[in-house]
Amino acid sequence: MASDVQLEKLPMIGDSSTLRPFGKAFYMRNASYFVLTLEMLVIFTWMVKSFIVIFHAVPLLLGIHAAAAYLYGWSFALRDYEGTSFSAGVLYVTILLMYLWTHLLRVILWIVMELTAKWTLMGKRLEGRYNYDTSSYLQRWELYQTIANGREFSHMNLMDFLCGTRFMSSFFKWNGGNIGKDCCLYPAGEPLVCN
Repeated sequence: MASDVQLEKLPMIGDSSTLRPFGKAFYMRNASYFVLTLEMLVIFTWMVKSFIVIFHAVPLLLGIHAAAAYLYGWSFALRDYEGTSFSAGVLYVTILLMYLWTHLLRVILWIVMELTAKWTLMGKRLEGRYNYDTSSYLQRWELYQTIANGREFSHMNLMDFLCGTRFMSSFFKWNGGNIGKDCCLYPAGEPLVCN
């Protein structure tokens, strides 16, 4: 058996013609469209992931601040935290109600952002073959998938809140899908398995 040093000295078998379409486009820069570089993809992913973290942190913080504004007054300068007291129940219910409103706003913004990204980057899906070196479809698909990660937070997914509702069918219709009448998608949060 050859040692590792001997294996490293062996010439590579094959040439550039054995590359798959992705290799031709990404590594050899041989494509019919502009292929994003690794550096550009890292920066794009970092920016999107940073935005997603902020996007999911804001509703709770905004809910707490909205509850404080409701209970103690809108002006920071006029708030009297020491002279005004509320029971734990009132504080809890107020923060919870404010968070529910900010969470609803987050869900609406998520739907708008995801649909905007889908239609801007992907447009209407068409049948066909999309090799990485001849079509920008797969690159745009990966960019869209990075943005679509915004629906995931903690161990949840914003789509979990839509499962089994009319909103799930509407969401897929807004994405360009053809959904039949009285169709229930993901009724228990999992895809249906049909045999």
